[in-house]
Amino acid sequence: MMLSNGLYSAAIKDFFESQYALSKTLTEATMGCAEEVIALNIQAVKSRLADTTQFTQELMAAKDQQERLTLTTARLQGRVEKTLALGRQMAAATTKAQTTFSSEIHRYVEESKRSVGSMMEHPDNTASEGFQSALGVMKTAMETAHNGVVQFNQATREAAGKMASVAIVFSVVPEAEDTAINKK
Repeated sequence: MMLSNGLYSAAIKDFFESQYALSKTLTEATMGCAEEVIALNIQAVKSRLADTTQFTQELMAAKDQQERLTLTTARLQGRVEKTLALGRQMAAATTKAQTTFSSEIHRYVEESKRSVGSMMEHPDNTASEGFQSALGVMKTAMETAHNGVVQFNQATREAAGKMASVAIVFSVVPEAEDTAINKK
């Protein structure tokens, strides 16, 4: 089962093209996510500076301790809400990048699996048993890699779901505490 030079050259070319395409897509997804996270952080810093300036002015203008305490409590509640919103936005950005990564890696593994399968379907009849064994091992490795990607995607989706549920719980807790405090 000797591969012809043309088939071998085509396989190598396809391999490098798919490697390049995968690297390009993953790099674009990474850079897009990084840009989004940086923009969110810059926005958060600007917002926090503006809030701090306003809070300081209000605190300096406060007439007594009770008013300062009220201002401080209101500011802390606002910061918790903004922090949770920022966390949700960052989780959305990273989930989007993870989805892109997962789908591209899955696509790449599928292409590689097809490529190895195609090599096994179009060999010369003069191939040695050792070469056929090697192709069988490659096919098994591709199937194992595919199963690993599927398991990784499933675990990541479960983790993202748990993160989302935790964010929902934390966004509800301050409201529940406010209700409990107001009932007293």
